[in-house]
Amino acid sequence: MPLKAALTPPLSCFILLTALALLVCIDGRSKIATASGVNNTIYDTLNHEVDGQIHRYLSGGELTSIKEDSSPEARAIGVKPLAAVLQKLINSQPTKTLSTRVSDFFSSKNQRATDKLFASLGVWKVESKLFASTPFEKWAASVMKSYKKDPEKGLAAIFSTLVRYHDDDILAKLVAEAQPTAAAIKTAKKFETMQIDNWFDIYKLLKLDADEKSLLRNPLLNTWISFVKKLENEDPYNLLLLKLTKTNDEEALAHMLIAAKDDSLTSSVARDLENALLTTWLRDGKTTDDVAKLLGLNADKGESFLRNAALPTWLSYVRRSNKDPNEVLFLELQSRFSDAKLARVLVAASRDGNVKISVTALQKLQLSNWLGRKNTADDIFRHLGLSKEGEKLLESSMFNTWVSYVKLVDDTNVDALVFSVMKKHYSDEILEKMIVQAKTMSSTRTVASNLEAEMWRSQGRTADDIFKFLRLDEAGDDLFEATTIDTWISYVEKLNKYEKHPQKTLHAKIQAAMKGHSVELLNSLRNQQFDQWMNQKRWNPERVGRLVVEQPHDIRNNGVILGFYDFYKANGGSPFY
Repeated sequence: MPLKAALTPPLSCFILLTALALLVCIDGRSKIATASGVNNTIYDTLNHEVDGQIHRYLSGGELTSIKEDSSPEARAIGVKPLAAVLQKLINSQPTKTLSTRVSDFFSSKNQRATDKLFASLGVWKVESKLFASTPFEKWAASVMKSYKKDPEKGLAAIFSTLVRYHDDDILAKLVAEAQPTAAAIKTAKKFETMQIDNWFDIYKLLKLDADEKSLLRNPLLNTWISFVKKLENEDPYNLLLLKLTKTNDEEALAHMLIAAKDDSLTSSVARDLENALLTTWLRDGKTTDDVAKLLGLNADKGESFLRNAALPTWLSYVRRSNKDPNEVLFLELQSRFSDAKLARVLVAASRDGNVKISVTALQKLQLSNWLGRKNTADDIFRHLGLSKEGEKLLESSMFNTWVSYVKLVDDTNVDALVFSVMKKHYSDEILEKMIVQAKTMSSTRTVASNLEAEMWRSQGRTADDIFKFLRLDEAGDDLFEATTIDTWISYVEKLNKYEKHPQKTLHAKIQAAMKGHSVELLNSLRNQQFDQWMNQKRWNPERVGRLVVEQPHDIRNNGVILGFYDFYKANGGSPFY
Protein backbone atom coordinates (compact mmCIF):
# COMPACT_ATOMS: atom_id res chain seq x y z
CA MET A 1 0.00 0.00 0.00
CA PRO A 2 1.81 3.19 -1.17
CA LEU A 3 2.00 6.04 1.31
CA LYS A 4 0.86 9.56 0.53
CA ALA A 5 3.77 11.71 -0.56
CA ALA A 6 3.12 14.99 1.22
CA LEU A 7 4.85 17.38 3.56
CA THR A 8 4.04 16.81 7.20
CA PRO A 9 1.65 19.46 8.52
CA PRO A 10 3.01 20.76 11.82
CA LEU A 11 -0.38 20.39 13.51
CA SER A 12 -0.75 16.78 12.40
CA CYS A 13 2.76 15.98 13.58
CA PHE A 14 2.13 17.40 16.98
CA ILE A 15 -1.29 15.79 17.43
CA LEU A 16 0.11 12.45 16.41
CA LEU A 17 3.19 12.83 18.57
CA THR A 18 0.94 13.45 21.55
CA ALA A 19 -1.34 10.61 20.57
CA LEU A 20 1.60 8.25 20.45
CA ALA A 21 2.89 9.51 23.74
CA LEU A 22 -0.49 9.00 25.33
CA LEU A 23 -1.81 5.94 23.52
CA VAL A 24 0.85 3.96 21.71
CA CYS A 25 -0.57 0.68 22.99
CA ILE A 26 2.48 0.07 24.55
CA ASP A 27 0.96 0.03 28.02
CA GLY A 28 1.09 -2.61 30.75
CA ARG A 29 -1.44 -4.80 28.93
CA SER A 30 0.63 -5.18 25.73
CA LYS A 31 1.74 -8.68 24.85
CA ILE A 32 4.86 -7.48 23.00
CA ALA A 33 8.10 -8.21 24.78
CA THR A 34 9.56 -4.73 24.31
CA ALA A 35 6.35 -2.88 25.14
CA SER A 36 7.47 -1.70 28.58
CA GLY A 37 10.68 -0.21 27.26
CA VAL A 38 8.94 1.46 24.36
CA ASN A 39 6.39 2.98 26.71
CA ASN A 40 9.05 4.59 28.91
CA THR A 41 11.00 5.81 25.90
CA ILE A 42 8.02 7.50 24.30
CA TYR A 43 7.01 9.26 27.49
CA ASP A 44 10.61 10.33 28.13
CA THR A 45 10.81 11.81 24.64
CA LEU A 46 7.50 13.62 24.96
CA ASN A 47 8.45 15.20 28.27
CA HIS A 48 11.81 16.30 26.90
CA GLU A 49 10.16 18.01 23.92
CA VAL A 50 7.27 19.79 25.67
CA ASP A 51 8.73 20.65 29.06
CA GLY A 52 9.78 24.05 27.79
CA GLN A 53 6.11 24.86 27.37
CA ILE A 54 4.90 23.60 30.75
CA HIS A 55 7.96 24.73 32.75
CA ARG A 56 8.94 21.29 33.96
CA TYR A 57 12.21 19.68 32.82
CA LEU A 58 12.79 16.16 33.90
CA SER A 59 16.13 14.78 34.92
CA GLY A 60 17.56 11.39 34.12
CA GLY A 61 15.03 10.72 31.33
CA GLU A 62 12.35 9.63 33.84
CA LEU A 63 8.82 11.00 34.21
CA THR A 64 8.13 12.84 37.44
CA SER A 65 5.99 10.68 39.72
CA ILE A 66 2.43 11.92 39.80
CA LYS A 67 -0.02 10.49 42.32
CA GLU A 68 -2.75 8.53 40.54
CA ASP A 69 -5.99 10.51 40.39
CA SER A 70 -9.07 8.32 40.02
CA SER A 71 -11.56 11.18 40.15
CA PRO A 72 -14.08 11.64 37.33
CA GLU A 73 -12.17 14.76 36.30
CA ALA A 74 -8.96 12.83 35.92
CA ARG A 75 -10.64 10.11 33.92
CA ALA A 76 -12.22 12.71 31.68
CA ILE A 77 -8.86 14.26 30.76
CA GLY A 78 -7.98 11.36 28.46
CA VAL A 79 -6.98 11.84 24.88
CA LYS A 80 -10.29 12.98 23.48
CA PRO A 81 -9.94 16.58 24.64
CA LEU A 82 -6.17 16.41 24.15
CA ALA A 83 -6.43 16.31 20.36
CA ALA A 84 -8.01 19.73 20.65
CA VAL A 85 -6.16 21.07 23.69
CA LEU A 86 -2.79 21.13 21.91
CA GLN A 87 -3.84 23.78 19.38
CA LYS A 88 -2.05 26.52 21.26
CA LEU A 89 1.22 24.61 21.32
CA ILE A 90 1.58 24.59 17.54
CA ASN A 91 3.73 27.70 17.48
CA SER A 92 5.83 26.82 20.51
CA GLN A 93 9.59 26.58 19.98
CA PRO A 94 9.88 22.92 21.06
CA THR A 95 7.21 21.98 18.53
CA LYS A 96 8.86 23.87 15.68
CA THR A 97 12.18 22.28 16.53
CA LEU A 98 10.62 18.84 16.61
CA SER A 99 8.89 19.39 13.26
CA THR A 100 12.20 20.41 11.72
CA ARG A 101 13.84 17.27 13.00
CA VAL A 102 11.02 15.14 11.62
CA SER A 103 11.55 16.40 8.10
CA ASP A 104 15.19 15.29 8.27
CA PHE A 105 14.11 11.69 8.75
CA PHE A 106 11.65 11.34 5.87
CA SER A 107 14.15 10.31 3.25
CA SER A 108 16.37 8.16 5.45
CA LYS A 109 16.95 4.46 4.88
CA ASN A 110 15.47 3.58 8.26
CA GLN A 111 12.41 5.64 7.44
CA ARG A 112 11.85 3.65 4.27
CA ALA A 113 12.19 0.45 6.32
CA THR A 114 9.62 1.80 8.76
CA ASP A 115 7.23 2.50 5.87
CA LYS A 116 7.77 -0.96 4.43
CA LEU A 117 7.09 -2.65 7.77
CA PHE A 118 3.97 -0.48 8.15
CA ALA A 119 2.68 -1.93 4.88
CA SER A 120 3.73 -5.54 5.47
CA LEU A 121 2.13 -5.73 8.91
CA GLY A 122 -1.10 -4.32 7.52
CA VAL A 123 -1.23 -1.33 9.85
CA TRP A 124 -2.78 0.68 7.02
CA LYS A 125 -5.79 -1.67 7.02
CA VAL A 126 -6.83 -0.70 10.55
CA GLU A 127 -9.75 1.71 10.29
CA SER A 128 -10.65 2.17 13.94
CA LYS A 129 -9.01 1.88 17.37
CA LEU A 130 -5.64 2.01 15.65
CA PHE A 131 -3.57 2.50 18.78
CA ALA A 132 -5.08 -0.57 20.45
CA SER A 133 -4.67 -2.81 17.41
CA THR A 134 -2.23 -5.72 17.25
CA PRO A 135 -0.67 -4.61 13.90
CA PHE A 136 0.13 -1.20 15.37
CA GLU A 137 1.55 -2.69 18.57
CA LYS A 138 3.89 -4.96 16.62
CA TRP A 139 4.93 -2.22 14.22
CA ALA A 140 5.61 0.41 16.92
CA ALA A 141 7.57 -2.02 19.09
CA SER A 142 9.70 -3.14 16.13
CA VAL A 143 10.45 0.42 15.05
CA MET A 144 11.42 1.54 18.54
CA LYS A 145 13.68 -1.48 18.88
CA SER A 146 15.47 -0.48 15.66
CA TYR A 147 15.98 3.02 17.02
CA LYS A 148 16.95 1.97 20.53
CA LYS A 149 20.11 4.12 20.38
CA ASP A 150 18.10 7.17 19.34
CA PRO A 151 14.48 6.72 20.53
CA GLU A 152 13.61 10.26 19.48
CA LYS A 153 14.20 9.34 15.85
CA GLY A 154 12.18 6.16 16.31
CA LEU A 155 9.25 8.17 17.56
CA ALA A 156 9.66 10.56 14.65
CA ALA A 157 9.76 7.68 12.17
CA ILE A 158 6.51 6.27 13.54
CA PHE A 159 4.50 9.44 13.40
CA SER A 160 6.02 10.59 10.09
CA THR A 161 4.69 7.42 8.48
CA LEU A 162 1.25 7.88 9.97
CA VAL A 163 1.09 11.58 9.19
CA ARG A 164 1.87 10.98 5.53
CA TYR A 165 -0.77 8.26 5.36
CA HIS A 166 -3.62 9.96 7.26
CA ASP A 167 -5.22 13.39 6.86
CA ASP A 168 -5.71 15.75 9.81
CA ASP A 169 -9.34 14.81 10.35
CA ILE A 170 -8.58 11.08 10.30
CA LEU A 171 -5.85 11.58 12.88
CA ALA A 172 -8.19 13.53 15.10
CA LYS A 173 -10.75 10.72 14.96
CA LEU A 174 -8.13 8.08 15.71
CA VAL A 175 -7.07 10.05 18.75
CA ALA A 176 -10.66 10.68 19.81
CA GLU A 177 -11.64 7.01 19.83
CA ALA A 178 -8.59 5.85 21.77
CA GLN A 179 -8.81 4.93 25.44
CA PRO A 180 -6.33 6.56 27.86
CA THR A 181 -4.03 4.50 30.03
CA ALA A 182 -2.86 5.46 33.49
CA ALA A 183 0.40 6.73 31.99
CA ALA A 184 -1.53 8.71 29.41
CA ILE A 185 -3.55 10.41 32.14
CA LYS A 186 -0.36 11.41 33.95
CA THR A 187 1.03 13.01 30.83
CA ALA A 188 -2.28 14.61 29.91
CA LYS A 189 -2.42 16.28 33.33
CA LYS A 190 0.71 18.23 32.36
CA PHE A 191 -1.21 19.90 29.55
CA GLU A 192 -4.31 20.57 31.62
CA THR A 193 -2.79 23.73 33.09
CA MET A 194 -2.33 25.39 29.70
CA GLN A 195 -4.53 28.32 28.72
CA ILE A 196 -6.82 27.46 25.75
CA ASP A 197 -8.90 30.18 24.15
CA ASN A 198 -9.35 29.25 20.48
CA TRP A 199 -12.29 26.87 20.80
CA PHE A 200 -13.82 27.73 17.44
CA ASP A 201 -10.60 26.63 15.76
CA ILE A 202 -10.94 23.29 17.53
CA TYR A 203 -14.57 23.11 16.39
CA LYS A 204 -13.36 23.53 12.81
CA LEU A 205 -10.44 21.15 13.30
CA LEU A 206 -12.89 18.40 14.21
CA LYS A 207 -14.98 19.47 11.17
CA LEU A 208 -18.10 19.82 13.30
CA ASP A 209 -19.23 22.73 11.13
CA ALA A 210 -19.11 20.66 7.94
CA ASP A 211 -22.63 19.25 8.30
CA GLU A 212 -24.64 20.84 11.10
CA LYS A 213 -27.73 18.84 10.16
CA SER A 214 -26.08 15.73 11.56
CA LEU A 215 -23.98 17.57 14.13
CA LEU A 216 -25.59 15.92 17.16
CA ARG A 217 -24.79 12.47 15.76
CA ASN A 218 -21.14 13.33 15.13
CA PRO A 219 -19.03 11.15 17.49
CA LEU A 220 -16.45 13.94 17.76
CA LEU A 221 -18.97 16.35 19.28
CA ASN A 222 -18.44 14.79 22.71
CA THR A 223 -14.70 15.30 22.24
CA TRP A 224 -15.27 19.00 21.71
CA ILE A 225 -17.72 19.23 24.64
CA SER A 226 -15.22 17.52 26.94
CA PHE A 227 -12.56 19.98 25.83
CA VAL A 228 -14.70 23.07 26.45
CA LYS A 229 -15.66 21.83 29.91
CA LYS A 230 -11.99 22.17 30.84
CA LEU A 231 -12.10 25.90 30.14
CA GLU A 232 -12.84 28.26 32.97
CA ASN A 233 -16.13 30.18 32.80
CA GLU A 234 -17.25 28.42 29.63
CA ASP A 235 -20.29 26.19 29.12
CA PRO A 236 -20.01 23.98 26.01
CA TYR A 237 -23.77 23.95 25.51
CA ASN A 238 -24.04 27.74 25.58
CA LEU A 239 -21.20 27.96 23.07
CA LEU A 240 -22.80 25.30 20.90
CA LEU A 241 -26.13 27.16 21.00
CA LEU A 242 -24.32 30.30 19.89
CA LYS A 243 -22.97 28.37 16.94
CA LEU A 244 -26.30 26.73 16.05
CA THR A 245 -28.39 29.91 16.29
CA LYS A 246 -26.32 31.42 13.49
CA THR A 247 -27.96 29.02 11.04
CA ASN A 248 -31.26 28.21 12.83
CA ASP A 249 -34.00 30.39 14.29
CA GLU A 250 -35.26 29.60 17.81
CA GLU A 251 -38.29 27.65 16.62
CA ALA A 252 -36.30 25.47 14.21
CA LEU A 253 -33.61 24.87 16.82
CA ALA A 254 -36.16 23.92 19.50
CA HIS A 255 -37.86 21.40 17.22
CA MET A 256 -34.50 19.98 16.13
CA LEU A 257 -33.66 19.29 19.78
CA ILE A 258 -37.11 17.83 20.47
CA ALA A 259 -36.61 15.33 17.65
CA ALA A 260 -33.07 14.55 18.81
CA LYS A 261 -34.30 13.65 22.32
CA ASP A 262 -36.09 10.63 20.84
CA ASP A 263 -32.86 9.30 19.32
CA SER A 264 -30.80 7.16 21.70
CA LEU A 265 -27.58 8.37 20.05
CA THR A 266 -28.35 12.05 20.55
CA SER A 267 -30.78 12.20 23.49
CA SER A 268 -28.17 13.05 26.12
CA VAL A 269 -26.56 16.01 24.37
CA ALA A 270 -29.98 17.16 23.07
CA ARG A 271 -31.37 17.35 26.62
CA ASP A 272 -28.38 19.37 27.80
CA LEU A 273 -28.72 21.71 24.82
CA GLU A 274 -32.44 22.12 25.47
CA ASN A 275 -31.74 23.00 29.10
CA ALA A 276 -29.33 25.68 27.91
CA LEU A 277 -31.94 26.96 25.46
CA LEU A 278 -34.64 27.16 28.15
CA THR A 279 -32.25 29.03 30.43
CA THR A 280 -31.62 31.51 27.62
CA TRP A 281 -35.35 32.05 27.10
CA LEU A 282 -35.87 32.58 30.82
CA ARG A 283 -33.02 35.09 30.93
CA ASP A 284 -34.53 36.91 27.95
CA GLY A 285 -37.83 37.27 29.82
CA LYS A 286 -40.00 35.05 27.63
CA THR A 287 -43.38 34.23 29.20
CA THR A 288 -44.90 30.76 29.15
CA ASP A 289 -47.34 32.04 26.51
CA ASP A 290 -44.43 33.30 24.41
CA VAL A 291 -42.80 29.88 24.49
CA ALA A 292 -46.10 28.12 23.74
CA LYS A 293 -46.48 30.24 20.60
CA LEU A 294 -42.84 29.71 19.63
CA LEU A 295 -43.31 25.93 19.90
CA GLY A 296 -46.53 26.06 17.89
CA LEU A 297 -48.70 24.79 20.75
CA ASN A 298 -51.27 27.56 20.42
CA ALA A 299 -52.08 26.44 16.89
CA ASP A 300 -52.91 22.92 18.08
CA LYS A 301 -56.54 23.18 19.16
CA GLY A 302 -57.69 19.59 18.77
CA GLU A 303 -57.54 16.44 20.84
CA SER A 304 -54.00 15.81 19.55
CA PHE A 305 -52.73 18.62 21.80
CA LEU A 306 -51.50 16.20 24.47
CA ARG A 307 -49.63 14.19 21.82
CA ASN A 308 -47.70 17.23 20.63
CA ALA A 309 -43.98 16.40 20.87
CA ALA A 310 -43.22 19.97 21.97
CA LEU A 311 -45.49 19.78 25.04
CA PRO A 312 -42.88 18.29 27.44
CA THR A 313 -40.47 21.08 26.46
CA TRP A 314 -43.08 23.72 27.26
CA LEU A 315 -43.87 22.08 30.60
CA SER A 316 -40.16 22.12 31.45
CA TYR A 317 -40.14 25.86 30.78
CA VAL A 318 -43.25 26.34 32.94
CA ARG A 319 -41.48 24.54 35.79
CA ARG A 320 -38.43 26.78 35.36
CA SER A 321 -40.77 29.75 35.66
CA ASN A 322 -41.64 28.57 39.21
CA LYS A 323 -45.15 27.44 38.27
CA ASP A 324 -46.78 24.04 38.67
CA PRO A 325 -46.73 22.60 35.13
CA ASN A 326 -49.71 20.31 35.77
CA GLU A 327 -51.87 23.13 37.10
CA VAL A 328 -50.93 25.44 34.22
CA LEU A 329 -51.62 22.70 31.68
CA PHE A 330 -54.93 21.80 33.32
CA LEU A 331 -56.10 25.43 33.15
CA GLU A 332 -55.13 25.47 29.48
CA LEU A 333 -57.11 22.28 28.85
CA GLN A 334 -60.11 23.64 30.76
CA SER A 335 -60.16 26.64 28.44
CA ARG A 336 -60.30 24.30 25.44
CA PHE A 337 -62.73 21.55 26.49
CA SER A 338 -65.92 21.00 28.49
CA ASP A 339 -65.83 18.75 31.58
CA ALA A 340 -67.04 15.70 29.68
CA LYS A 341 -64.84 16.35 26.65
CA LEU A 342 -61.77 16.91 28.81
CA ALA A 343 -62.42 13.70 30.75
CA ARG A 344 -62.61 11.79 27.46
CA VAL A 345 -59.45 13.45 26.15
CA LEU A 346 -57.56 12.50 29.32
CA VAL A 347 -58.74 8.88 29.23
CA ALA A 348 -57.73 8.60 25.56
CA ALA A 349 -54.35 10.18 26.33
CA SER A 350 -53.72 7.74 29.20
CA ARG A 351 -53.96 4.89 26.69
CA ASP A 352 -51.91 6.59 23.97
CA GLY A 353 -48.22 5.60 23.82
CA ASN A 354 -47.40 8.81 21.93
CA VAL A 355 -48.33 10.99 24.90
CA LYS A 356 -45.10 11.78 26.78
CA ILE A 357 -46.53 13.44 29.88
CA SER A 358 -48.19 12.19 33.07
CA VAL A 359 -51.95 12.16 32.42
CA THR A 360 -52.75 10.76 35.87
CA ALA A 361 -51.83 14.07 37.52
CA LEU A 362 -54.24 15.91 35.21
CA GLN A 363 -57.05 13.44 35.95
CA LYS A 364 -56.57 13.94 39.70
CA LEU A 365 -56.75 17.69 39.21
CA GLN A 366 -60.05 17.33 37.37
CA LEU A 367 -61.52 15.17 40.15
CA SER A 368 -60.34 17.65 42.78
CA ASN A 369 -61.84 20.47 40.74
CA TRP A 370 -65.24 18.74 40.75
CA LEU A 371 -65.01 18.13 44.49
CA GLY A 372 -64.11 21.77 45.05
CA ARG A 373 -67.24 22.78 43.17
CA LYS A 374 -69.22 20.48 45.51
CA ASN A 375 -70.51 18.37 42.64
CA THR A 376 -72.35 15.26 43.81
CA ALA A 377 -71.75 11.79 42.42
CA ASP A 378 -75.05 12.15 40.56
CA ASP A 379 -73.99 15.53 39.09
CA ILE A 380 -70.86 14.07 37.53
CA PHE A 381 -72.74 10.95 36.40
CA ARG A 382 -74.98 13.20 34.32
CA HIS A 383 -72.19 15.58 33.22
CA LEU A 384 -70.26 12.66 31.76
CA GLY A 385 -73.30 11.44 29.87
CA LEU A 386 -73.44 8.14 31.74
CA SER A 387 -77.20 8.34 32.14
CA LYS A 388 -77.48 7.78 28.38
CA GLU A 389 -75.12 4.83 28.00
CA GLY A 390 -77.78 2.16 28.53
CA GLU A 391 -76.73 -1.48 28.88
CA LYS A 392 -73.19 -0.53 27.77
CA LEU A 393 -72.68 1.66 30.83
CA LEU A 394 -70.03 -0.51 32.51
CA GLU A 395 -68.05 -0.63 29.26
CA SER A 396 -67.96 3.16 28.91
CA SER A 397 -64.51 4.76 29.15
CA MET A 398 -66.08 7.39 31.42
CA PHE A 399 -67.43 4.90 33.97
CA ASN A 400 -64.06 4.36 35.68
CA THR A 401 -63.48 8.13 35.79
CA TRP A 402 -66.82 8.53 37.55
CA VAL A 403 -66.11 5.68 40.01
CA SER A 404 -62.80 7.38 40.85
CA TYR A 405 -64.76 10.50 41.73
CA VAL A 406 -67.20 8.48 43.86
CA LYS A 407 -64.23 7.14 45.84
CA LEU A 408 -63.10 10.72 46.39
CA VAL A 409 -66.57 11.67 47.65
CA ASP A 410 -66.96 8.66 49.99
CA ASP A 411 -64.33 5.95 50.05
CA THR A 412 -66.01 4.02 52.88
CA ASN A 413 -69.04 2.80 50.95
CA VAL A 414 -68.23 3.08 47.26
CA ASP A 415 -70.36 0.20 45.94
CA ALA A 416 -73.48 1.40 47.73
CA LEU A 417 -73.10 4.96 46.42
CA VAL A 418 -72.34 3.79 42.89
CA PHE A 419 -75.39 1.55 42.80
CA SER A 420 -77.69 4.14 44.35
CA VAL A 421 -76.83 6.65 41.60
CA MET A 422 -77.19 4.05 38.85
CA LYS A 423 -80.58 3.03 40.24
CA LYS A 424 -81.82 6.60 39.79
CA HIS A 425 -81.26 6.41 36.05
CA TYR A 426 -81.85 2.74 35.20
CA SER A 427 -84.56 0.20 36.05
CA ASP A 428 -83.80 -3.06 37.87
CA GLU A 429 -84.38 -4.93 34.64
CA ILE A 430 -81.81 -2.90 32.72
CA LEU A 431 -79.37 -3.08 35.62
CA GLU A 432 -79.66 -6.86 35.73
CA LYS A 433 -79.04 -7.14 31.97
CA MET A 434 -76.14 -4.72 32.26
CA ILE A 435 -74.53 -6.75 35.05
CA VAL A 436 -75.05 -10.11 33.36
CA GLN A 437 -73.43 -8.82 30.16
CA ALA A 438 -70.54 -7.17 32.02
CA LYS A 439 -69.76 -10.39 33.91
CA THR A 440 -68.92 -12.08 30.59
CA MET A 441 -65.97 -9.74 29.97
CA SER A 442 -62.74 -9.85 31.95
CA SER A 443 -62.38 -6.04 31.94
CA THR A 444 -65.72 -5.48 33.68
CA ARG A 445 -66.28 -8.73 35.57
CA THR A 446 -65.10 -7.50 38.97
CA VAL A 447 -67.11 -4.28 39.02
CA ALA A 448 -70.16 -6.17 37.75
CA SER A 449 -69.91 -8.71 40.57
CA ASN A 450 -69.66 -5.94 43.16
CA LEU A 451 -72.71 -4.20 41.72
CA GLU A 452 -74.65 -7.45 41.60
CA ALA A 453 -74.04 -8.02 45.31
CA GLU A 454 -75.10 -4.44 46.04
CA MET A 455 -78.27 -4.95 44.01
CA TRP A 456 -79.14 -8.09 46.01
CA ARG A 457 -78.55 -6.26 49.28
CA SER A 458 -80.75 -3.35 48.18
CA GLN A 459 -83.49 -5.89 47.43
CA GLY A 460 -83.20 -7.27 50.99
CA ARG A 461 -82.06 -10.72 49.89
CA THR A 462 -80.48 -12.84 52.63
CA ALA A 463 -77.43 -15.08 52.42
CA ASP A 464 -79.75 -18.08 52.34
CA ASP A 465 -81.75 -16.51 49.49
CA ILE A 466 -78.63 -16.08 47.38
CA PHE A 467 -77.35 -19.53 48.35
CA LYS A 468 -80.48 -20.97 46.79
CA PHE A 469 -80.55 -18.44 43.94
CA LEU A 470 -77.07 -19.61 42.91
CA ARG A 471 -78.31 -23.22 43.25
CA LEU A 472 -75.60 -24.04 45.70
CA ASP A 473 -78.19 -26.00 47.67
CA GLU A 474 -78.18 -28.45 44.75
CA ALA A 475 -74.39 -28.79 44.58
CA GLY A 476 -74.14 -31.53 47.18
CA ASP A 477 -70.63 -32.87 47.61
CA ASP A 478 -69.43 -30.68 44.72
CA LEU A 479 -70.13 -27.46 46.58
CA PHE A 480 -66.50 -26.35 46.73
CA GLU A 481 -66.10 -26.97 43.01
CA ALA A 482 -69.13 -24.82 42.14
CA THR A 483 -68.20 -21.73 40.09
CA THR A 484 -70.57 -19.54 42.10
CA ILE A 485 -69.33 -20.40 45.60
CA ASP A 486 -66.99 -17.38 45.58
CA THR A 487 -69.89 -15.12 44.61
CA TRP A 488 -71.93 -16.32 47.56
CA ILE A 489 -69.05 -15.99 50.03
CA SER A 490 -68.35 -12.45 48.77
CA TYR A 491 -71.99 -11.58 49.30
CA VAL A 492 -71.95 -12.92 52.84
CA GLU A 493 -68.86 -10.82 53.54
CA LYS A 494 -70.62 -7.75 52.14
CA LEU A 495 -73.56 -8.40 54.46
CA ASN A 496 -71.09 -8.66 57.34
CA LYS A 497 -70.26 -4.97 56.89
CA TYR A 498 -73.71 -4.19 58.19
CA GLU A 499 -73.66 -6.72 61.05
CA LYS A 500 -72.69 -5.88 64.62
CA HIS A 501 -70.64 -9.07 65.02
CA PRO A 502 -69.73 -10.12 61.49
CA GLN A 503 -67.44 -13.02 62.31
CA LYS A 504 -69.99 -14.78 64.53
CA THR A 505 -72.84 -13.97 62.16
CA LEU A 506 -70.94 -15.32 59.18
CA HIS A 507 -70.59 -18.72 60.81
CA ALA A 508 -74.25 -18.76 61.75
CA LYS A 509 -75.21 -17.97 58.17
CA ILE A 510 -72.94 -20.67 56.84
CA GLN A 511 -74.52 -23.14 59.27
CA ALA A 512 -78.05 -22.05 58.35
CA ALA A 513 -77.38 -22.11 54.61
CA MET A 514 -75.89 -25.58 54.85
CA LYS A 515 -78.83 -27.02 56.80
CA GLY A 516 -79.88 -30.32 55.27
CA HIS A 517 -76.53 -30.96 53.53
CA SER A 518 -73.85 -33.52 54.32
CA VAL A 519 -71.99 -33.33 57.61
CA GLU A 520 -68.66 -33.28 55.73
CA LEU A 521 -69.52 -30.09 53.85
CA LEU A 522 -70.89 -28.40 56.93
CA ASN A 523 -67.81 -29.25 58.96
CA SER A 524 -65.51 -28.05 56.22
CA LEU A 525 -67.10 -24.62 56.06
CA ARG A 526 -67.41 -24.33 59.84
CA ASN A 527 -63.81 -25.35 60.35
CA GLN A 528 -62.59 -22.62 58.00
CA GLN A 529 -64.39 -20.05 60.12
CA PHE A 530 -63.29 -21.59 63.43
CA ASP A 531 -59.68 -21.63 62.26
CA GLN A 532 -59.88 -17.90 61.58
CA TRP A 533 -61.29 -17.22 65.02
CA MET A 534 -58.69 -19.32 66.82
CA ASN A 535 -55.51 -18.53 64.89
CA GLN A 536 -56.09 -15.06 63.46
CA LYS A 537 -58.43 -13.48 66.00
CA ARG A 538 -56.90 -15.39 68.95
CA TRP A 539 -60.39 -16.08 70.32
CA ASN A 540 -61.12 -18.82 72.87
CA PRO A 541 -64.50 -20.46 73.69
CA GLU A 542 -65.17 -17.95 76.47
CA ARG A 543 -64.72 -15.02 74.09
CA VAL A 544 -67.05 -16.59 71.52
CA GLY A 545 -69.61 -17.29 74.23
CA ARG A 546 -69.68 -13.63 75.30
CA LEU A 547 -70.30 -12.56 71.71
CA VAL A 548 -73.06 -15.06 71.17
CA VAL A 549 -75.07 -14.13 74.28
CA GLU A 550 -75.43 -10.60 72.91
CA GLN A 551 -78.10 -12.11 70.65
CA PRO A 552 -79.89 -14.36 73.21
CA HIS A 553 -82.86 -15.24 71.02
CA ASP A 554 -80.86 -16.70 68.15
CA ILE A 555 -81.54 -20.45 68.24
CA ARG A 556 -78.25 -21.12 66.47
CA ASN A 557 -76.14 -19.91 69.41
CA ASN A 558 -75.61 -23.28 71.10
CA GLY A 559 -74.47 -24.87 67.86
CA VAL A 560 -71.88 -22.13 67.36
CA ILE A 561 -70.54 -22.31 70.94
CA LEU A 562 -70.31 -26.09 71.13
CA GLY A 563 -68.90 -26.42 67.66
CA PHE A 564 -66.11 -23.94 68.35
CA TYR A 565 -65.34 -25.54 71.73
CA ASP A 566 -64.79 -28.94 70.06
CA PHE A 567 -62.63 -27.39 67.32
CA TYR A 568 -60.58 -25.39 69.83
CA LYS A 569 -59.89 -28.45 72.00
CA ALA A 570 -59.09 -30.71 69.03
CA ASN A 571 -56.57 -28.24 67.63
CA GLY A 572 -54.43 -27.76 70.71
CA GLY A 573 -56.18 -24.85 72.37
CA SER A 574 -55.16 -24.12 75.94
CA PRO A 575 -57.50 -25.69 78.53
CA PHE A 576 -56.79 -22.75 80.86
CA TYR A 577 -58.39 -20.03 78.81
